[in-house]
Amino acid sequence: MQGTSTAIAQPGAISPEPVRKNYKSFCMILKAAAKKYVSRGFRKNFTTCWLPESENLLKQYEATAHFLIHITPADVDKDLSSTKAGKAAGVDGIYPEFLKNLGPQGCNWLAAFFTHVHSTGIIPKAWRESKVITILKPGKPTDDPASYHKPFWSSVKSLEDFDSKTEWRRAWADVNTNNGEVITDPTVKPPGFDLPHKQWLTLNRIRTLHARTAHHLHKWEMTESPACDCEYPNQTIPHIVNDCSLRLFPGGIKAIHTVTDAALA
Repeated sequence: MQGTSTAIAQPGAISPEPVRKNYKSFCMILKAAAKKYVSRGFRKNFTTCWLPESENLLKQYEATAHFLIHITPADVDKDLSSTKAGKAAGVDGIYPEFLKNLGPQGCNWLAAFFTHVHSTGIIPKAWRESKVITILKPGKPTDDPASYHKPFWSSVKSLEDFDSKTEWRRAWADVNTNNGEVITDPTVKPPGFDLPHKQWLTLNRIRTLHARTAHHLHKWEMTESPACDCEYPNQTIPHIVNDCSLRLFPGGIKAIHTVTDAALA
């Protein structure tokens, strides 16, 4: 969705263009549901109902969630601010001074445009077919190729070889996240992704070690003790899954991750 006035897309009608501001809209729906149905004192603990609007927003989010590179208007504004003035115009005749003074709408458009180029790998035809005259750097010899400004199509060539899945895998290998080793390929949906929302939520909380354990409830000052009812002093997900005498799960986190029948029971 682009802008708060844009209507929510109909189910199944997912735009191929980058979809923006989904998370903000999604949070607004959750807050509205909390204000309407949950008493003020209990709002921080509520689990909201799953509305049709929520489903549409989730589909739109999933359509762009695989994008590794998401360029924001703030990124565009930062880069344009550092652009040097007094340089030659581009092939479109636009001077750097014009770009440096773009307003918010211009930055929004450029952010969506370059995000789309990076995520799809589709290079605009004009970029590939333009006739470019290289510009000599001031005071440099004309017979040396290094004396000329770098043509933009050399950057375009690197984009043509860009593979978002490869970049995702490289980035995931550098991320230190809880139980990240169970995800062998971050470009593939994890097991259980198509489960009902409640089951998926519970499963994902266990995977990421953020379930409602006594350890977390005590940390949030919602219980008096972090101890497990098996008398272990600190009830965490690793303890529950691997060591708890009351709830130990054979196979541990890896077995839960593969969504066995026992894990769903």
